[in-house]
Amino acid sequence: MPERSDFVPGWLSRLYSQMRQPENFTLGILRMRELSGRSQAYINRMFRKYYGQTPTDYINDLRLSHAASLLQTTGLTVLEIAGICGFENLSWFNRLFKQRYQLTPSEYRSRKNFFF
Repeated sequence: MPERSDFVPGWLSRLYSQMRQPENFTLGILRMRELSGRSQAYINRMFRKYYGQTPTDYINDLRLSHAASLLQTTGLTVLEIAGICGFENLSWFNRLFKQRYQLTPSEYRSRKNFFF
């Protein structure tokens, strides 16, 4: 019997939820493999099939959302926030952040009207 595309396997649903925790998404793909006990290739296929994105895109989305929150609520430097969120390269962090928010992290922080 073929899998229904609207039924997400339990292990994948649990992994998706577990990766939302900062202690998991900051460690990235390696942590995803550890939590699932599955190969990277299999995780990649299942993520695309059920969530329509790559695991890397999902992790980066989580990291960027967390970074945006930290920029709004803390006085940490952009470099510190990048590191806390799991980005090892500040330039890459800045590029991804600007792609998502159309502002650099510093510009984002300077905005006064945030809506949650």
